[in-house]
Parts: sequence; C-alpha cells; structure tokens
Amino acid sequence: MRIVTRPDFDGIVCAVLLYRAENIDTDIKWVEPNEIQSGKTQILKGDIMANIPYSHNCSLWFDHHISNKPKGNFQGDFDIAPSAARVVYEYYKAKGILDNKYEELVFNTDIIDAADLTRDQVQRPENYPYILLSMTIKNKDYKDIAYWNKLVDLLREKSVEHILEDPEIKGRCNMVIQENIVYKKVLIEHTKIRHKISITDFRDLDIVPDGNRFLTYSLFPECYTSIKIRFNL
Repeated sequence: MRIVTRPDFDGIVCAVLLYRAENIDTDIKWVEPNEIQSGKTQILKGDIMANIPYSHNCSLWFDHHISNKPKGNFQGDFDIAPSAARVVYEYYKAKGILDNKYEELVFNTDIIDAADLTRDQVQRPENYPYILLSMTIKNKDYKDIAYWNKLVDLLREKSVEHILEDPEIKGRCNMVIQENIVYKKVLIEHTKIRHKISITDFRDLDIVPDGNRFLTYSLFPECYTSIKIRFNL
C-alpha cells in the first residue's frame, strides 16, 4: 500500500490523514497531475491516490476536482469540496477511523486550497501560521522530497506553532516573507492596469522574483484577471 499524491499543501495533508487512517509503511510517491494523465507514472494495485487524476489501477482514490471525476465506479470518495483533504477526512470520520484531532488542519487546508483568502492573509502571511507554512512548499524538479516528507511527519504529531520553530522550517518561512516583500515591490513598479486587467511586464528584469501568486489581486483588487509578460528562457 502506497500513498500517491501531489506536492502541495493539500496533498501533504492528504498524506497526513491517510497515514493516520491506513496501515501504510511505504514512502509517499509524489507526482504532478500531468504525470498521471500522460502515463509517465505507474500506478500499482494497492496504491491510494489523493488530489490527482484517477487511475483504474489504484485501490482507493480521493479528489475534489470535478474535471478529474471518473465516469465509472471506483473505491474511495469524491466530492465538490474546498480541498481533497476534506474529502479524505470526512470519508474516514464517517467510518469512525479519524476523530476531530485534525479539524483545525483540514479547516485551514480548505482555506488555502480554495484560495479563500482575505487581503490581509495574502499580504501578511507571517500572521497566519498555516498559510505561511503552505507557502514554503515549492516543486522545483522534485528537489524538495525530503522536505515534503518531513512536513508530513511533523503535521501528523505536532502543532503548527511547534512546527514553525523547527530551524529548517523557520528559515524557509523567513525566506518566503522576504520573497514576498521583493515581489510586491516589483509588481507595483512593473504593473499597468488596462480595462480592469493587470499587466505585469518582467522583461527588463534579469531575474524574475518568486512570490505569492495571489499578491497581484490583493494589490489591484479592481482587476478581473492578470497577465504576466516574461522572456521564455
């Protein structure tokens, strides 16, 4: 039995819940959705998939994306929910396997995955522990697998306040805060508004900074959508 999920906060929390609910002693298989859709990742009998497209080879599947819902029967659960973690959580609570221990974690996962964020949460994530922690999760060619596994282990047993005191996590959180400060400045300097569309032109920058993807809309709330222009290096 193996957990197969994607490396975002929702996927990490799905893994936390599945480890608690099932008898699993294998490492997590981290994948991106397109790797399932393209057949690049082999799904095995016994695999539990969460927060990714369905494969008929798996034994259990959980998701909340309507575009991923299979037409036929499957084992597991699907619901139009704020997060896949919510689907997993309610499934095992109904079976009496999970209790309310992870209610706060799943509640915050709902907010994060549904992007149901206030302007203050977007602009000052350092005041919101779960949101800040979620922003430390990045996938750059699977270089952070050890970090994702570490988060799963910590979230299974520790409070978010305790987790944020871990030296590695504290360092990553501080990096996120600094990245957002720089990214906010760049957005303000390089964005123009046209017909309620924000257009950010990064082409005169040697390095395009990383930052919170929701900052654009919190800085320019009158806009319906955004466009970012950069060189394809």
